[in-house]
Amino acid sequence: MPAGVLSVTRKKILSESGPALVMMSTLHRIGSLLPFLFHPVTMAIKGALIALLATMAIAWNIGIGNWTEETRRLSAIGTFYERFGAGELPDADARDRTSIMLSPDLSLTIDTLIFPEGADAGACRARMAGFMTGVASLGSTDAGAAAIDRLCTERRYALLRTEEGGPLVSLLPLVSAQGALAGAQVNVIAARPRPTLLSVLAEPRVMAPILVATALAAVLGGLLGRAMKGHVERLGQRASVDGLTGALRREAFFVLGERAMRRARRKDAAVAVLVVDLDRLKLINDTRGHAGGDAALAITATALRSALRSGDLLGRLGGDEFAALLPGVTGAAAEAVAERARLAVEESNAAADFGGIRLSVSVGLVNGAGGESLREMVDRADLRLYEAKRRRNAVAS
Repeated sequence: MPAGVLSVTRKKILSESGPALVMMSTLHRIGSLLPFLFHPVTMAIKGALIALLATMAIAWNIGIGNWTEETRRLSAIGTFYERFGAGELPDADARDRTSIMLSPDLSLTIDTLIFPEGADAGACRARMAGFMTGVASLGSTDAGAAAIDRLCTERRYALLRTEEGGPLVSLLPLVSAQGALAGAQVNVIAARPRPTLLSVLAEPRVMAPILVATALAAVLGGLLGRAMKGHVERLGQRASVDGLTGALRREAFFVLGERAMRRARRKDAAVAVLVVDLDRLKLINDTRGHAGGDAALAITATALRSALRSGDLLGRLGGDEFAALLPGVTGAAAEAVAERARLAVEESNAAADFGGIRLSVSVGLVNGAGGESLREMVDRADLRLYEAKRRRNAVAS
């Protein structure tokens, strides 16, 4: 094909496939972000931001609600005084109460009392003496009686505290445009009673952040636990598994093996132990180096695992020696497993080349006797192994 035609064709193909390439590139970029977006640390940050925004929204709603209510109450007070200043008095004996939260712990209660028209000082005293401030009437104390007298007789502002730590009460005379005593305003500033744990927790301004913080802690704890779980499992695996062969380390083999033996004995099941030695490993190291010896050990361990059952344990005792625990098997069945392990290593030579040195193993086999420990069984299997080593590539039981 001429070069010019080839160039035109290439350009046409690229122009037609352009949108598809852009789409694939975009999807690839999105996919590359997913590990970052769902990383435990990123998830924890997103959870913290969500909790922060939720807390801010709850606090905002509470603050706006309180502000709206206080504004309404102040507006009502302003309307009353505007009407009073214009000469519009409420009905005689009328009473209006407005409560305002000065702070979360201080409240202001404003009571407006209207006296009958033409009321004298005696009527004022009678009306004010029965006014309740908390659990006591205003006129029940000498200080209260003096404050009432100051209000009703002198038409002057009076301030008193009924008891130590009690509410602060102020009396303000309301005088009509004609100069007559038309009523009184009683302002009571009181602190909340000593809080209890339940009363504190029941408050929305306290409960909301607690719930949000609890939810955040649960989310972060879950994410951290999820992240740490894999890390801890990997650490545990590194501590118990031989890095070269994938078999259990010596200590882990004996610990897990003893547990498996106890479970088997509770079920009255028999156990058997194999001790396996890789033949001619020193010769492989001398001719192929330690890398060759490591490869031989890894291949041998893989072959042994393929011959064992799912519930069997394989451990590396050290150097070229392995051990296997076979719970629930004894006699001819154990010998069949040992023979299968020997053959599996022999057959692995088809995929390995060690300069003419063939891989093989010698196996010592013993069956459990009475209450002996795993270490005792391994020691007995070692004696059988010496017999198998005389022949090599053999099983001795």
